[in-house]
Amino acid sequence: MKVAVVLVAILGCSNALPSLDWSKIEPNYAYVNPVSNLSVPVLPRIVGGREVVPNSKPYQVALIIDGAHFCGGVLISSTFVLTAGHCVEGRAYIQIILGAHNIREIESTQIVITSTNINVHPDYNRLNLNNDIALIRFPNAITFNNNIRPVALASASAGSFVDYEGTLTGWGRLSDAQTSIASTLHAVDVTIMANFWCSRTYGTSVIIDSTICTSGVGAVGGCDGDSGSPLVVETALVGVASFVAQTGCQQGLPTGYARITSFLSWIIQNSDLEA
Repeated sequence: MKVAVVLVAILGCSNALPSLDWSKIEPNYAYVNPVSNLSVPVLPRIVGGREVVPNSKPYQVALIIDGAHFCGGVLISSTFVLTAGHCVEGRAYIQIILGAHNIREIESTQIVITSTNINVHPDYNRLNLNNDIALIRFPNAITFNNNIRPVALASASAGSFVDYEGTLTGWGRLSDAQTSIASTLHAVDVTIMANFWCSRTYGTSVIIDSTICTSGVGAVGGCDGDSGSPLVVETALVGVASFVAQTGCQQGLPTGYARITSFLSWIIQNSDLEA
């Protein structure tokens, strides 16, 4: 895999994607080392969820990476999107789709922005997916509407969120049997678990203080194509999807995320948000 890099050139905006062969758009994913004989984590998709009301999650964005790979992302301001570091590490350009519901169609609500301004967290570790977070900057600020609106970030004093219910959204695959991402945006309600228990599955080199996990009990969580997508508690962003178990997204194992409250200083220093 490639070494993390920050790219600074910016491409222009457009209102529609060029024609895409969606059968060739691959959901992005990565691996971390297993613990003993436990599962090797990979990156997530929505399983055990439901289709959302169109445009009811106006902060959700889709990313087409180098015209070949797919990830999710989350709008945090008129100029910046957050996503997973592994989605954009070493990549050349990102097509950001805002206001979408059916990602395979050109909808009137959609706006497409192309950018090469990518900032991967400097401590991102591709071996264990620690600090798996990145910022993408738009060439110009966008105008919000009912279909495109940022999410608030969880505050530094919000706590661990253990036992809280959150909602993960994304276009990732809906079952282990499927071979491509979903056409429409889906959501799943998941329970945030203590890192101690999550580390029993993935190990303490993967599960660190800046990780947040949700329980997979009931075969719910993320999978391929949901990497970079938002985990929201009530109205606040608490995590960016990073990994699940290689053994399958319906195996009942936890989903892991970058914990937003651990990265607030870095986000504020590198974006237009204020403390």
